[in-house]
Formats: sequence, structure tokens, C-alpha cells
Amino acid sequence: MDAKRGAIWFGVLALYTLGAHAILLLDQPTVHALVGEDGWYENTGAIGLALAGVFLLLAFVRSRKRPGDLLLVQLFLLLMAAVFLFGAGEEIAWGQRILGLETPEAIRAANFQQEITVHNLDTIYGLPIRPYRLFTMPWFTVVFAVPLLCSIYPPARRFFARLIPLVPWTLGAVFLFNELFSKGAEAVIAADLLPHRDNDRVEIRESVFGVLCASTAFYIFHHLIAVARPSEAPVRVEIVARATRAGARSSAPQAERAMAIRD
Repeated sequence: MDAKRGAIWFGVLALYTLGAHAILLLDQPTVHALVGEDGWYENTGAIGLALAGVFLLLAFVRSRKRPGDLLLVQLFLLLMAAVFLFGAGEEIAWGQRILGLETPEAIRAANFQQEITVHNLDTIYGLPIRPYRLFTMPWFTVVFAVPLLCSIYPPARRFFARLIPLVPWTLGAVFLFNELFSKGAEAVIAADLLPHRDNDRVEIRESVFGVLCASTAFYIFHHLIAVARPSEAPVRVEIVARATRAGARSSAPQAERAMAIRD
């Protein structure tokens, strides 16, 4: 990605992140309608996670055409595709409300939201680190910390490029903006400066996170894996080699004729 295109990509995602949080300035009924269960924000976040999973799965399929020394990158793509698709299902409770499914009694008793999800189980939600953080902290390392390190210290790129697909650190910076905007909204809501629930802020943050994941996964698929088809250099070498062999074969009869004339 060239600098101009990267700046545009960064600007669009940053503006989207800011605009998504800006709806907290609207009245409470409007905000609740947008961020409530099965509302615009929840569905957008679920679609974003699903698209991220699909893009990474496609990247995995295409990456299999690359040299074999990128096995760990391929495993990473496959693992993250599964995680994102799982997250998309969790976000909409695996279609429970869409399909009108009843929550089994055993799950209802162990789930504080009484729905068919894993991340809201009491045993999971009661961990010292919330499920959202369990996932986002490693992801921030992949999309921000490692790319920033490679930007500051280029020799590190060769090492990490064998482990994970590297993205511009500016993409990861937008994830941090999302967290900062959310923390700012949390402080404003806690100070009773906005008449909203803290859960509204959380739903917005998670929705934006899903959209940013889809954008990052698309970048990985389109800009990293797509350019890593079998290198053209070996192809050119093979063409030259074939031409050389063909030239050698065609020149042999000419050399024999020349020798016969001299004789």
C-alpha cells in the first residue's frame, strides 16, 4: 500500500470510528434503537466479524500457492478465520432471536444474559479478564505493536513475516482510537453528562471493532496474499533457460553444416 492510499484508508476508518461514537450525542430513544439487541450496531459488528473470517479464509486458500516456508502464516490465517466466524455467531447469539429459538434451561441458568452464547456464560464472564479483552489484546499486538516494531526496526520484519501477515501499523492505530473514544465516552457517561447506559458505549465499541477487523482482513487478503503469487522472477528465468536451450538446439545443425563446408 502506497503512502497516499494508506493515508486515505486510515482517514476513512478513523472518521467512521469517530462518527460511530458520535451518535451518543443523540437522544436516548434513538441511541437505544440503534445499539439495542438486533439493532444496527450489533448487526453491523456481527457482519464485520463474519466478513473478517471469510476474507482470512480466502487468504488462507490463496496463501497455499505460496512457498512452503509460510506454514505458520497459513495456520495463523486459518485460526483467525475460525475465531472471527465464531465471534460473529456469538454476537448474534447464533441466530437465536432471528430463528425464535428458546434457550435450554441448563444454558439459561449458567448464562447471565440467558441466551445461547459462550462468552456470556458465568464461568467465562467471571474471569479476571473479560472475553473481549482476551481476544483484543493479542489482536492489538498483531495489528499494531508488531507492525510498529517492524517500522521502527526493519530487520524484525523478516522474522515476523514468517509468523503472521504484516499490516501497516496505521490500521492498528485505528483500533486504538476506537478504544480511546470508548474510554472517553465511558467517562462522560459516568459523569452523567450523557443520558445513556454504559452498555450503549460498549455495543458501539464492539460494533466498530468488527468493522475494523473486516477492513484489516480485507487488506491481508487483497494487498498481502494477492501480491504473493508465485514470483515472476523464476518464471522469467525459466523462459530465458528454455530460450537458451532452444537456441542451442537450433545452432547445433548450423555448426555441423559449417564444419561440412570447411571439410
